[in-house]
Amino acid sequence: MTDEYIVFEGSSRGASCDISGDDYEKTKRLRKVIVAAFSIEEAFSLAARSYIDLEKALMSAGLEWSLENNDLLSHTDFFDHWREVINLKLLSLLTAGGAYTEKMERLAKSVSIPGFDWDTYDPLRKGVFDADLYYRVMCALRNFSIHEQLPISGFPVTFKNESDSGRLGDNEPWRKRLTCCPHIRTQPLIASGKIRPGTRNEIEELKAEGIDLKIFTRGYVESLFKLHRSVRELTETPVVEALNSFSELEKRLSEVKGGQCKTAYVGRKGEGLKSALYIDTARLSRIQGKRQDWRKLEGLRRRYISSEIIRREGISLGSAEDIWIQS
Repeated sequence: MTDEYIVFEGSSRGASCDISGDDYEKTKRLRKVIVAAFSIEEAFSLAARSYIDLEKALMSAGLEWSLENNDLLSHTDFFDHWREVINLKLLSLLTAGGAYTEKMERLAKSVSIPGFDWDTYDPLRKGVFDADLYYRVMCALRNFSIHEQLPISGFPVTFKNESDSGRLGDNEPWRKRLTCCPHIRTQPLIASGKIRPGTRNEIEELKAEGIDLKIFTRGYVESLFKLHRSVRELTETPVVEALNSFSELEKRLSEVKGGQCKTAYVGRKGEGLKSALYIDTARLSRIQGKRQDWRKLEGLRRRYISSEIIRREGISLGSAEDIWIQS
């Protein structure tokens, strides 16, 4: 096997230039950093998108309920169906969130990315867990749901008639707000042997029949993003170093070519693409954009999505005198 190395274009007549063995070994190491960085973002995106799917399910359930027939069979079918859907979406979120945290632990212990090691990461991981009841309870709910029973056994869809005065007066414009409000019963959690004693005690100290799914889920995702933000901060320098190193090799190749190189690779001379490492920064630098995603998950508990009609200057609402529309 040759000990000569090159950076080259991935085509039969593409340009190439020699590089040192140290350059090759460094590229191998930094290529692993970029691969790991992409896998980190992908793992978190699965959790974030699972959260979106759960919120969509809650909105869809509320909308469908608003159009349901007023008979027992329709109501029974509605709740049977949406209980399954909400359980599915919640389990998907908890599983994706758990998979993300376990992956981060493995990466930190393997030191696949310089600076992202267990001694640095473990205190941050514990800090997020210790700081947030929502996070602790939802982590416990994951184990409970997998080993004992589904978390949602039933849920109400609440409604409220709204008007400017807060009452329904004669001929006063009004509207009806409907909201899907699942909760998780606390008694099974308190009785569970699959939950940490400390978290069980915290749930019992709430002295509540149930915990609200929406705010606990949103709090959980907020904290999961705090953890992800710490991971990004710990891995920022190695990612930038890797992209800069690849860019420097591309620059050397472009100088030999006498123009901008395309589809750059690094490999052993004479082996072609068989064991080459792809280093094209035009595509690999996409990681920097991905590392900016999901920042709006901060402050999640303060937000909800509404389809209410609102007044806007220059936009007609037609004939809506009998409907209360908040200005």
